[in-house]
Amino acid sequence: MGQFALTGIKSKDYDKVLGCTNSYFEKFKLHLVEERIGERKGKFVTSPKSYTDLKDYDKQEIEPYLQTENAF
Repeated sequence: MGQFALTGIKSKDYDKVLGCTNSYFEKFKLHLVEERIGERKGKFVTSPKSYTDLKDYDKQEIEPYLQTENAF
């Protein structure tokens, strides 16, 4: 079974936090991809999908998983 950890960061510099997080993940050959929600633009907004707002994102990405009977 895998292990997980959570870390909270309080900062007003959103892009710097994402940059540091991405640097960490790059050690494992992983990269951040930020979803296109609303008019958000940034270095990590590279997802091919686009959403008008968080409600639209939840409807398209989260709700389908809630309808399945898979446990995770």
